[in-house]
Amino acid sequence: ALPTDVQARTSILHSLPDWLAERLMDEVGVSELDAVARGFNRIPPLCLRPNRLRTTRAELVDEIARESPRTTITTNALAPDALICHRLGTVTKRSAFIDGRCTVQDVAAQMVGQLAQTEGVERILDACAGVGGKATHLAERFGDTVPIDAVDISSQKLAALKQTTERLGLHSIRMRELDLCARLPTLEPYDLVVLDAPCSGLGVLRRHPEAKWRLSPEDIARMVEIQRQLLNVCGRLVAPGGQLIYAVCSPLQEEGRLRVAEFLRSHSDFVPTGWMATWPHYHDADGFFAAHLIRRR
Repeated sequence: ALPTDVQARTSILHSLPDWLAERLMDEVGVSELDAVARGFNRIPPLCLRPNRLRTTRAELVDEIARESPRTTITTNALAPDALICHRLGTVTKRSAFIDGRCTVQDVAAQMVGQLAQTEGVERILDACAGVGGKATHLAERFGDTVPIDAVDISSQKLAALKQTTERLGLHSIRMRELDLCARLPTLEPYDLVVLDAPCSGLGVLRRHPEAKWRLSPEDIARMVEIQRQLLNVCGRLVAPGGQLIYAVCSPLQEEGRLRVAEFLRSHSDFVPTGWMATWPHYHDADGFFAAHLIRRR
């Protein structure tokens, strides 16, 4: 079949806008398009992240097995702490969740936090913290001892983050309502800056399938410009020798790999040291891209 025929068939069979089927075909090619579309239409599993400050992975597995014998738990080698639970029921009613011994976070999102190197980090910035999945993961990884500034433009999301930090018993996170694109903040440089940038959100379509009908190519172009601005701002906030992690929940290269490549062309003081990309059909994880950069001393 011709590429246009495959694209049209995929749009119909998997309920995708024509423009999105075309974009995905550009990313993966004709042969893999059907598998990608199927992956984004599957119901995602419930994935838990044990709070290592209050429990261990093994203890949480044992507790779930005692309380819910019907639940099966699988793992994913990409995120060693992740517990993928099937038939668990309403997680927010579980004592382990209520008591802050675990939280919900997808495998791909946990992988972003794992990119951070812990040695020599004394100050952390989560530049677009949202409800705090990355900030709380970092707080747990760093033993709740390294100060974390969690910045976001949404007071509602920061309020939700505050509730989560209280539930998890974390004290190292400070919430700040701030628009980093509006003005360069007067902040001291950080040893680690995490930028989980605003994006199309195409990587989480299996969680929000309605989003594909709200989005347009113009929305993606607008997001790319915001990503460009935020990367430039965050680059200035990284201390010499410090780390910058850029992440988007999108499989599109224009939001991920190409944004990092553009940043590196104009910021010769940064060097890439690692990256990750996940797809639902291949990794049973949300569609994410993340890159780890180091600023030269």
